[in-house]
Amino acid sequence: WSSQYFEPADGLAYIGLGADQNIYRNDWWKYNPGNNQWTIQNHFVGGQRGGASTFVINGKGYVCLGTNGGLKDDLFVFDPLNQSWYPRANYGGSERKQSVAFVVGNSAYVGTGSAVGGKRATMYQYNPGGFLELEEHEIKLSCYPNPSTDKVTITSNSHLISSIRIYNQEGKLMLAHVENTTEFILSRNDLPAGVYILKIGYENDALVSTTTIQLLN
Repeated sequence: WSSQYFEPADGLAYIGLGADQNIYRNDWWKYNPGNNQWTIQNHFVGGQRGGASTFVINGKGYVCLGTNGGLKDDLFVFDPLNQSWYPRANYGGSERKQSVAFVVGNSAYVGTGSAVGGKRATMYQYNPGGFLELEEHEIKLSCYPNPSTDKVTITSNSHLISSIRIYNQEGKLMLAHVENTTEFILSRNDLPAGVYILKIGYENDALVSTTTIQLLN
C-alpha cells in the first residue's frame, strides 16, 4: 500500500505509514519545499499499518482505519506544532482499509473501502468540534437494470435524491437533472454505449455519492 499524506496549513507536507512488501511502517516525515528537506517526526502512535485514510481539519492532520494484517477502526490526530499524536473517537462503522476521505467545511467524510466480507458503500461524518463522534450517513442506493440497453431506475430508500449528474469516462458532463424524489427513471436519450459515472446529490446536495452504470448497444 502507498504511504499516507496530508498538508496542514503550515505549508509543509507530512507523509508516512504504508507497507514495504509485507512489512508495515509507522514512521512519519515532514517535507519542507522551501529548503527541499525531509525531517523525521514522532512516529505514528497507532502502530504500523497500510491502507489508511487521511484528512486535515483546522491545520491538524488525521489518520484513521487501515490494516496491519488485521483491519483497524481507530482515529488519531497529529498536531504539527508539537509533533504529537492524540487518539480520537473510533470510526463509526465497521473496520476497513483503503477508504476515501474528504473535508467539507469543518467536517470530514470517510467511507467506502474494503472490510471483512467485501467492499463497503457506507459513509460517516466526523466533527472534531462536537463530541468526537462519527455520525452515520449510510446511503442505500440501487440502480437497475445495470447494464442496461434503455432505461435505468435509480432508487434511494434512505435519503431524498435532489440531483443527478451523468459524466462520461473523460469527466465530461453529459446529462443533469434536478429532482426531489426517492425514485428516478433515467432515460438513455442519445447517450452512446459505454460506462458512465453518476454523481447523485441527496437532501439538497448536503450529501453526495457516486456510482457507475453501463449502457449497452
